[in-house]
Amino acid sequence: MPLFDRIKDRGARWTNDEIRVNDSDLIFSLSSSHIALDMKIGLVTTGRCVLVIKTSGAQYFRELENEIKRFLDTLEKEESSTVDLHCDTITDYEGHLWIILYGKRIEDLLVGVTAVGDLVIERGFSDQIIAAAFQFYNGRDNNQSSFLVYDYKSNKFYPFVPVDHKRKSRNTTEEIKIMETIADEIPFEKDRDLWHPLWNLPL
Repeated sequence: MPLFDRIKDRGARWTNDEIRVNDSDLIFSLSSSHIALDMKIGLVTTGRCVLVIKTSGAQYFRELENEIKRFLDTLEKEESSTVDLHCDTITDYEGHLWIILYGKRIEDLLVGVTAVGDLVIERGFSDQIIAAAFQFYNGRDNNQSSFLVYDYKSNKFYPFVPVDHKRKSRNTTEEIKIMETIADEIPFEKDRDLWHPLWNLPL
């Protein structure tokens, strides 16, 4: 079985009764809870997400960046995989590496985020991973973009609904609605002070 299908299969066996001990299991909880977002409040995945990693100028981290890019290239070309995924990478002026994933299904995005996250962690850079943000749109509200952010430090999700990136304003009412919709289905951050905004996401 190809690498990415093995990861997907592992996530598919996630249940609320299991002990959630790693990011892979926690992130894959979104594979079922996203249905409630669609059915209850009209949020649908855009098929896009982004993983952000804090980089440094050290040679060992540049080598890791190159390894990630080779890994993503392999992921796109693996013909035997059932995962339909495409990737881009951007490094911003603050030294963040943004890995942008595009997939037909949210399960494809979950496999991509998990695979890259596992690679970074295995290389000893777990402290460098900041967050993964999954994009949704609301067809009932002028296609407003909303995000579910997975915080690798707290191992929990939280909502982020930006309204104006330049003015750094957000729709807290919508964020609370999202939390109330799926807070019992995924590991959710209840403390709103920890809902850190991710402005100017490259999506």
